[in-house]
Amino acid sequence: MSSEIVFSKLIERLMTIALENAGADRGLLILPAEDDHLIQAEARAAGDQIEVVLCQKSITGVTCPEPSSAMSSARAKA
Repeated sequence: MSSEIVFSKLIERLMTIALENAGADRGLLILPAEDDHLIQAEARAAGDQIEVVLCQKSITGVTCPEPSSAMSSARAKA
């Protein structure tokens, strides 16, 4: 019997694994959308629980840094 992939559960699992492995308190899933980038999911650690919220928020300077500079920083630390 094959199982059907549920997008929201897949993203929740992906974000949970990413936060756990990074030892982070917060994580964002940022994907390209037309001529922009959108925050598609946000994960936050609270104690031993990780809460994942699916969303489609525009990226602004207040929300988070530009995706290219954030990715450059992540690659430099790796």
